[in-house]
Amino acid sequence: MNTQRPVGKVIHQIARKAEAEKVRVGDLVEEFGRKSFLVLMLVPALLVASPLSGIPMLSTVCGLLIASIAGQMLADRDHVWMPARIMQLELSGAKMQKAARSLRWVSVILDSISRQRLHLLMMWPFRKLFQVLCIVCGAAMPFLEFVPFSSSILAVTVVLFTTALITQDGLLACVGLLFLGTVIIVPLVTVSIV
Repeated sequence: MNTQRPVGKVIHQIARKAEAEKVRVGDLVEEFGRKSFLVLMLVPALLVASPLSGIPMLSTVCGLLIASIAGQMLADRDHVWMPARIMQLELSGAKMQKAARSLRWVSVILDSISRQRLHLLMMWPFRKLFQVLCIVCGAAMPFLEFVPFSSSILAVTVVLFTTALITQDGLLACVGLLFLGTVIIVPLVTVSIV
């Protein structure tokens, strides 16, 4: 995938697929290509970062997808594999269109600020570290689904890491680390208030 406007292109493709009444996860995987690990990881992260995160169990399913894709990328697989049961899951096209509209401003900001910076942070072993952090974020989403905003902050963190990896932007990856710090603080504050 061209590194120019990566987030905007993904949102545009999501909106185009969402013209159907129902959209299968498998349709999204085929749309973006089984070898496009970073783009395929960006899709569920964007969905959880959108108003769709309010749909019960969506954060759990998307989190497991993120963890699985990042894990396969870490293992240097040549294409993404997903269970048939996940591939058959369906989402409402209308809700996905709404989510895509609400995320357009995010794509404009991310695509305008991301560029090649601090390139050293995008090379091994740091690149692998960010892949591991994406696994951790995805795997944590099912446990944080009922803590307000936590899954969405994790999703934003994954969006930042994936965009950074696509555009080779080490500075953006550092911003992702700040978001990850936020997601650790939010549950602690919530628990202390309760």
